[in-house]
Amino acid sequence: MVSVIVPNYNHGRFLARRLDSILSQSFVDLELIILDDASTDNSKEIIERYRRQERVTHIIYNEVNSGSAFKQWRTGISLAKGDWVWIAESDDYCSSAFLETLLTGMEGQPGMVLAFAQSYCVTDEGSVNWQSTYDGPALLNGGDFFRQRLLYGCTIFNASMAIFRRDAALRVNEAFTDFRQCGDWYFWIQVSLLGNVFISKELLNYYRRTADSPTSMSYASGVQYIEEIKMFGLLRDEMPLDTDSIKRSVYNRYNSFKKKRQRFEAATVSGILEAVDRFFGGRQAFRWFVWRQDAEKILRKMRLRLQHISGSSKPAKRN
Repeated sequence: MVSVIVPNYNHGRFLARRLDSILSQSFVDLELIILDDASTDNSKEIIERYRRQERVTHIIYNEVNSGSAFKQWRTGISLAKGDWVWIAESDDYCSSAFLETLLTGMEGQPGMVLAFAQSYCVTDEGSVNWQSTYDGPALLNGGDFFRQRLLYGCTIFNASMAIFRRDAALRVNEAFTDFRQCGDWYFWIQVSLLGNVFISKELLNYYRRTADSPTSMSYASGVQYIEEIKMFGLLRDEMPLDTDSIKRSVYNRYNSFKKKRQRFEAATVSGILEAVDRFFGGRQAFRWFVWRQDAEKILRKMRLRLQHISGSSKPAKRN
């Protein structure tokens, strides 16, 4: 069985399409858990229309907003009875073949903990802005998936495009609920490292993201960088064998911030720089790391240049 968790906050205008796209899945062995985080719109009116649906097992209304979608994730996972869990975000929708495609793709494969499909990114009106693609292998070891697809950015950019094993989720560090934006990235990393990952090339999910969405606004303000650096600090402590790789990822985030720092308020810039210094153990330690990265880059260029010169200086073969 798949437990489908719909955490909602003020998405009444999208809810019916979301819930209908779940209940119309070709894979029918599912339960639906609806969690409303103290919405102030007409969400309750929409949700109550589904109360008598036999596959709806829980409807919970928070009296006070939790302040974090990831706390709602945790609540839903604790209620779930299925072997697999799907966080179906309340403003998204999907193909009726979504679950069947992912579950069939993993059939007979040992140690699977995570699977996801490709996604369209759509506007409020449903027109497509862009779409994701994937041309790599369908099955990846969790460690390889982390290093190739999660270390330098979050490939699973929308929770609705993925399903995961409930028993793996129960082993995740609950610190992911302390984040407001990148708790999902931290969650996917921890789950993937517990087994193997299936990636479908099929476009089966419709992810709604607009300029005024919390994620867009967080990136626009620069606050996202502070959370990401905090997340990598947790990973560095938990994964000592990958410390250098994690440091390079934070350095990449710092370089991304530098290109945009003029857009951010002074307090945000100061917060990002303080987060970087804390991660590296002080400004001097960070400067030393930057110097080492620059030196390694120069050495790589020199080696490539020498190889080119050596190759071009070889005498031409005679017939």
